[in-house]
Amino acid sequence: MTTRLSLLACLALALVAPVAGAPFDLYEYALIAQQPDGAKAVRCPASVDFAAGCSAFSASTAGVVFPTRPVAWVQFMATVTAHHVEDAVRLRAFRYVLADGDWTTVSEAWVGTAPTLLDAPRTVGYYLDPAWWAEQPAGETIFVLEMRGSPTVYGAKLRVAFDLGAGR
Repeated sequence: MTTRLSLLACLALALVAPVAGAPFDLYEYALIAQQPDGAKAVRCPASVDFAAGCSAFSASTAGVVFPTRPVAWVQFMATVTAHHVEDAVRLRAFRYVLADGDWTTVSEAWVGTAPTLLDAPRTVGYYLDPAWWAEQPAGETIFVLEMRGSPTVYGAKLRVAFDLGAGR
């Protein structure tokens, strides 16, 4: 479901895609909406398991209404400083489904990822399967930044490249 790519590979993809003639409409959904402190960082309380990245659940979320236009790729990125080996971030998707007159929550989480170097800011992330994106039912899906341990987060986003050439 996910593919880990280095920052160099991500940069190469960004540089090669426009040259190859693939028309994209790139949109970024911020997963941290709170104002960072003077060091441009968000410090969250430590947790032993993955939990929403900020004290207010809504401060680390972005909602996407499905169906969307076809996508070429979807990428989760976070710039973090890991202070301990267990510090990590991941992406979770929530949606509410009406079944037999009752609303239920369906959630799915991707793999947690962390920098391999401690005490230095690094960008980590992975690509989501475009087929997963295309299969989402109509309605809103909430994407949540979750953290484990006590990493410092400098930014987190979901980058979506809508394929402008699809359907031609």
